[in-house]
Amino acid sequence: MPNMLRSFMFFALLLTGLTGCVWVDLNPKGEEVKVLTSPEASRCKRIGHVESSTAADVAGIPRDNESINDELTRLARNHAVELGGNGVLAIGIAKNGQQSFNVFRCPSSVAR
Repeated sequence: MPNMLRSFMFFALLLTGLTGCVWVDLNPKGEEVKVLTSPEASRCKRIGHVESSTAADVAGIPRDNESINDELTRLARNHAVELGGNGVLAIGIAKNGQQSFNVFRCPSSVAR
């Protein structure tokens, strides 16, 4: 019985730790894509739109919002490169592990 309790505790701790993990890496080009503010985006040309989605929970345990938002933004930055963008701006807030982003092409003075 003590071994069963230890196994349960280990599994519970493992799942709790995983709910805060970020699993999406920025690709090298995605690192060059800036997360814009609204005033910055107003000086850029909108060239497209991307939808990001990720797991909102792990094995039924909700992930923390910071990890979800970070992952959604990383996905958007990676996809922005495919459209030729160098900036992204979130549309609204993330919901159920999904979020929309506008993709922009900005002058170098904005995109740094």
